[in-house]
Amino acid sequence: MSAVGGIGSITATLLMVTYIYFWQLDAIQTSLLFAGPIILAVLLSGVFSKSLNRLFENNRYCA
Repeated sequence: MSAVGGIGSITATLLMVTYIYFWQLDAIQTSLLFAGPIILAVLLSGVFSKSLNRLFENNRYCA
């Protein structure tokens, strides 16, 4: 697990350097690039949770 964490840390650091120095993005734009996928996943899971629950629910064990 520590190898995966290390790879993730190196990737995040290199992305930060790329966003700031290559693309010349400011702090707000950079934070949106990092937090955007997480926020989108939370919103989509909230919207589609009921339909996904109906799709994957298993009634074999219910009395």
